[in-house]
Amino acid sequence: MFAGAITYAALFIGLIFIFLPGQLLFWSGIARPTVTGPLQIAGMIIGGIGAAIALWRIFAFAAIGKGTPAPFDP
Repeated sequence: MFAGAITYAALFIGLIFIFLPGQLLFWSGIARPTVTGPLQIAGMIIGGIGAAIALWRIFAFAAIGKGTPAPFDP
């Protein structure tokens, strides 16, 4: 049950929220900033908080609901 939740988190969340946006930015020609400034740091903090909440919810699905949040593997 936890293995399925971890697999779901790594594959689905990594693909949808990390890989695809990075590819879209690359294909559009938008370059990464050369300097990490306060806006990038604020974004990293907000992203980290969002990731912690997402992981908490995925593990809650596994522990309380005895499954994963993936519709194909309830």
